Amino acid sequence: MIRRAPIGETATMVVTVAVVVATENLAYGVLVGVAFGLLAIPSSRAALRRRYSTKR
Repeated sequence: MIRRAPIGETATMVVTVAVVVATENLAYGVLVGVAFGLLAIPSSRAALRRRYSTKR
């Protein structure tokens, strides 16, 4: 399962947990996780588009 997890989502989880552990504040972790996740969305959508494109 880990090998099949999208890199963007995995990175978002790692960064979120790191911020929560470092600051001991869940609110900061949520804010950073949402911001980081928004950056990962375009890359994951592009990967899905490449995977399921009809041009082969």
